[in-house]
Amino acid sequence: MCGSSEIYLKIYAKSSMKKPFFYFVILVVFDCLVFFDFSPFLLLVALYGVLVLSKNLKKTLLWLLFLNLFIALWVGVLWVFGDRGEAIVVLMRANCIIALSLGLFFGRDFLFIAQSLQSFLPKKMNFLILMSSKMMSELRVEIEKAKYTLKVRTCGRGGFAFLCHSYGYLIGKIICLGLQKAQKIGAMLEVRGYNGHFYALREERVEVKDWGLVLAMIVSVVC
Repeated sequence: MCGSSEIYLKIYAKSSMKKPFFYFVILVVFDCLVFFDFSPFLLLVALYGVLVLSKNLKKTLLWLLFLNLFIALWVGVLWVFGDRGEAIVVLMRANCIIALSLGLFFGRDFLFIAQSLQSFLPKKMNFLILMSSKMMSELRVEIEKAKYTLKVRTCGRGGFAFLCHSYGYLIGKIICLGLQKAQKIGAMLEVRGYNGHFYALREERVEVKDWGLVLAMIVSVVC
């Protein structure tokens, strides 16, 4: 019994104490509470996540306001043609989930997100998520370069046929570059002994303010 407890503590220390894993578990538990045991006090938990744990508070609040514009359309229809009490509950639930999600994950890099999922998704799927997100920045650079090149070489020519031909060339170039990049990444991972887990030079550990989110959730459930 003692041996199994020691093993459990080691597993707990290696996994749940890492911030990406911790945030994902908190978000899943919080979403379950919102759907199955909703309380208005959960809004305070979401507010804590935004104000205290947000990586970029200003942009997080702007995105929360922007998403609330879409929520307001849905809630407005329900308010006019349905139950007003239900409309208020829908508004509060939506804001709980969106606000905490933005507070925990918005502004963080894709490695953080991939690390939060690697304990729950198959290794290959998690790898595809990380590589796809990582390549998006390089894809944008290649697209901008190709657009500038086409703009310089067209000399003002236009037309729908020429536009289709140009974008066909652009798509073909991106596919070829993608295959070439994939071969390089595959060789690099094989040489470095990739085993399905992603490592960072600086691992983020759970801090005291993160545990405050757990305390706020417990208080909201008790109240």
